[in-house]
Amino acid sequence: MEQYHENPHILHVGTEEVCNYYIPFAKGEDPFAERSCSGRFISLNGVWDFQFYEGAYAVPEHWR
Repeated sequence: MEQYHENPHILHVGTEEVCNYYIPFAKGEDPFAERSCSGRFISLNGVWDFQFYEGAYAVPEHWR
């Protein structure tokens, strides 16, 4: 029997509902500006290098 954590199509099991989050601004920065204007904001959007492995033992040795 397949476990939920082994199925990449099952997401958000046991997670909290979506909520607001806040991005801090440093002194001197405009706190009412868009969040991407903060010097402490890092966007994770973009192209990622991703590989799927069937299990932990399928991951190359140099990655473990």
